[in-house]
Amino acid sequence: MQTRYRDCMHADASPSNGADGNTAVPDGRPDQMAYKVPHAAKVLDLSARTVWQLVKDGEIESIKIGTSRRIPRAALEAFVNRCRDAA
Repeated sequence: MQTRYRDCMHADASPSNGADGNTAVPDGRPDQMAYKVPHAAKVLDLSARTVWQLVKDGEIESIKIGTSRRIPRAALEAFVNRCRDAA
């Protein structure tokens, strides 16, 4: 896989802000702070395999909590913003 994920995603697939300013996330709570990789993949409309590769390549920040890997909401938003800037 390329170091940079060039196509990132469609602009309309990014998390959207609700009227209250919270990020609307499919099947998630607006106040959820971090996501498992499969859920983050659903939010980004990408495959879990692609998101795992992006995490491995350092394109998306992740944290470890015990034995679980989580992606902070802010890391998803930062990734989307970098993709927009690159477009």
